[in-house]
Amino acid sequence: MGTDRYSGFTLIELLIVVAIIAIMATWAVPGFGRLVDRVELDRQVDRLWLALGTTRLEAAERRQPVHLCPSRDSSACSSDWQDALILFVDADGDGAFDAGEELIQSFNAAASEVVVSPNGQLGNGLNFKADGFPSERGTFAFCHPAQPDEPARQIVISQARLRRDRGAADSCQSD
Repeated sequence: MGTDRYSGFTLIELLIVVAIIAIMATWAVPGFGRLVDRVELDRQVDRLWLALGTTRLEAAERRQPVHLCPSRDSSACSSDWQDALILFVDADGDGAFDAGEELIQSFNAAASEVVVSPNGQLGNGLNFKADGFPSERGTFAFCHPAQPDEPARQIVISQARLRRDRGAADSCQSD
């Protein structure tokens, strides 16, 4: 005459656990969305950072001016830095991809909501001289429209170097 004991969860215990999980999920999901937006922002900064570094290296190695610019069709420069990027030897120094100039590399377009805003002299491209130094100076600001209160990420181009930086806290807010 053994006594069998059943072990398990009651319906009430199971409902309490489900309720706790639901509460935790609603708390965590918005934070996860912000994380995804920040990763997307950093990915776009990395994309341009890689392109700028490659441009500088190619100019120094080739001892020729090399130009980086956005391009919709890989045959002419545009002004939208979310387009694909082309890197070419700018033999005549005019900043335009002309017939006979060598296309060194192209970088895929940014499939992203991140807004890339150049300022200074960087609107239609950036030229690196034969010694590897940039001809133009300015800043690229990166903002995610879903996170206007987050500080922008920036790439600052000075006479001698490139550097990453954080923008001001209100740098992504529209006026």
